[in-house]
Amino acid sequence: LQLGNGGGGDVHIVSESVDISGFGVSGTRGALASWTGTNSWGGGVNVVADSSVFVNTGSLAINGVISGASNLSKVGGGSLTLGGAASNTLSGTLILDNGVTFFDKTGGAFAATGNVQMGAGNGNQPHLRMLQNEQFGPGVVMSFANVSGAWGRFDLQGTTQTLAGLNAGTVATQAGAVVQNERFGGGGTAADGTLTLNGSGSYLYHGYVRDEDDGGHTFKLNLVKSGTGDQTIVGPNVTYTGTTTVNDGTLTLQTTGVLTGAQTVNGGTLRWVNENNGGGSSKITGVTTVNAPGTLEVDSTIPFTTRWNHNALITGDGTLNKVGTGVFGINGPIAMSGQINVLEGRLHNDNVTGNWTGNTADMFVAAGAVLDLRANDIYVDALDGPAGAEIWNSHTAGGGDTLYIGVANGSGNFAGVIGGTNTGANDTPNAATTHVVKRGTGSQNLSGANIY
Repeated sequence: LQLGNGGGGDVHIVSESVDISGFGVSGTRGALASWTGTNSWGGGVNVVADSSVFVNTGSLAINGVISGASNLSKVGGGSLTLGGAASNTLSGTLILDNGVTFFDKTGGAFAATGNVQMGAGNGNQPHLRMLQNEQFGPGVVMSFANVSGAWGRFDLQGTTQTLAGLNAGTVATQAGAVVQNERFGGGGTAADGTLTLNGSGSYLYHGYVRDEDDGGHTFKLNLVKSGTGDQTIVGPNVTYTGTTTVNDGTLTLQTTGVLTGAQTVNGGTLRWVNENNGGGSSKITGVTTVNAPGTLEVDSTIPFTTRWNHNALITGDGTLNKVGTGVFGINGPIAMSGQINVLEGRLHNDNVTGNWTGNTADMFVAAGAVLDLRANDIYVDALDGPAGAEIWNSHTAGGGDTLYIGVANGSGNFAGVIGGTNTGANDTPNAATTHVVKRGTGSQNLSGANIY
């Protein structure tokens, strides 16, 4: 079925319904096609079998309900708008192969209730642009099928949208995937956009996540993780500068670009995986607030020789876990009041710039893990840890440093070894002197063979 302006005017079908099946002439021209003009279909479109809608030039608006259980592809370089005030009910996958697709359902109606696939595994570069808030039904997953260079762009355009999750590429391979607020070419955006990911499954996205297509930051992208699932976002092209909020589940940020926005954990887990920026700095440069029962997990395999040092404030009454065999350095303020657990590797200061004076969190050091004063004082409440836990002071720049225990009247038991004898070279466990000061009304037991 083909619509077109042959000189007599655009075509507007007000209320007619149509069943479609297949991909049209030569398998490329669509079961429903708009050839020329600014055309519209106001009735229902029932997708009986896998089918396509072809928009050659100009535009087509489908304002009725798209229904069915099969897949529907949008092909052709023209634009397609899914509008109207009633939700589409298509449960198959909506595949956007080419051109621009606008989601413009009003009154709380959903444009997509099945999964959305950006690209068809070819060289086309489809665009999906939001004109209204909350255009996706519950449980919709967005995937990106093209390789890097054949970009599928999802543009929020200042709206608020919710998806179950994002899938694109692998940890090692970037896909042709772009999630951004401001569209290619600019225009149409007047506010920051917010994307919420609320699925219960596991999702991995390796592509661009940014504020604007041109690299600007006027209209920011904010990211919210809710739902019990796990969303991993990977790669150096993750550079959005809006806020990051984790309310439930797990959000992993892995080897991203620099992220300057504030990060807040209200529940669930925010994971940083190897977010070092070279030269002893961090990719995370905004303030991080960890509110109970939320957890910040720092997963590092970075060796001490190349450092992962964090300069921005970490605060809150939640939990900070250091995992992984590598190091994580505190180069700025840390002011937590919940729990800090050094479960693997080393948590250290780095040469006189760490500031723990506002910290009142309890500290646990696991067997085989290390807490290292390294030229700065450390303040903790209760200190706990089994035999095999270690506390070092690996640099002389501080001229001898103090471990303050019990700063909020906590009580603890530490069976590991506190070192710091000023007998070793810099960057070894006993390079500098460690002093221990007990504060507060609690009881602290130190039962290890301490040598400080």
